[in-house]
Amino acid sequence: NAEYMGDLPCDFFNMLATRFLRSRLNVSALVHSTPVTASVNRTSSKVMFNSARSFASNKPFFHNSPITWKSLGFAVVFGAGTVWAYDYLQKQKETRSSYVGESIGKPLIGGAFTLVDNKGNIKTDADFHGNYTLLYFGFCFCPDICPSEMVKMSKVVDILEKTADIGPIVTPLFISVDPRRDTVAQIDHYIKEFHPRMVGLTGTPDQVKDVAKSFRVYASVGPAVQEDNDYLVDHSIIIYFLDKEGNVVDFFGRAFTAEEIAAKMTKTILKMERDSFYAKLKENKGKANK
Repeated sequence: NAEYMGDLPCDFFNMLATRFLRSRLNVSALVHSTPVTASVNRTSSKVMFNSARSFASNKPFFHNSPITWKSLGFAVVFGAGTVWAYDYLQKQKETRSSYVGESIGKPLIGGAFTLVDNKGNIKTDADFHGNYTLLYFGFCFCPDICPSEMVKMSKVVDILEKTADIGPIVTPLFISVDPRRDTVAQIDHYIKEFHPRMVGLTGTPDQVKDVAKSFRVYASVGPAVQEDNDYLVDHSIIIYFLDKEGNVVDFFGRAFTAEEIAAKMTKTILKMERDSFYAKLKENKGKANK
């Protein structure tokens, strides 16, 4: 057996004995030396020092791992920043939404007017009180923008008509900024292409100018072609939302879709109808108590 084992078994057993003695000495040293907390603190400090040294040298977080200390630190900072930004934006959104429908004072837009409708009847702003109104300024010979905005406005009215608790309480209204060419007959023919309940208005140049000015609408007639007197009118592209008293509640530019406009109007109308209901209820209760 000795010849078979040779020197290797001896070296092997010597190594085991050496490790056993070292382990016994280490245990004895731990028992009879400084408190355990000191050793733990030294060990923790050594680990932290090694971690900092590894971060500075950008060594892998684990052995043979593609994740380094720097990449790990960047991920932690980026993640914390993302969470903070998300919470901040959510709070801002909630703050903005809490002010929907609230306003201070009355906007200096709109006012009284007297015009002629598409049937030749004299109409004033008071004739449209009692219903909500969507108002657009344009002209019948507009090649592209006016038709697309009129289609959008008509779609909004259709969406609101099908919405529960709203129905057909919004009147689509078109006012011409080109009274020179947009006659009563021309407007009547034009608005039939968009919505059956749409009302068209025109008037004298001064009347149209006054109502456009009151709604802060810009309108400028371009150079006319001499042969057929054809020209374009550069004007503001805004759809106004008026309440039942003719006050401007909101307005929408070209960037708004019909669905977005209908959603905003639905929220506003329902709030106004609810406020009106409770106001009448309070008024009737006050009369009954007298």
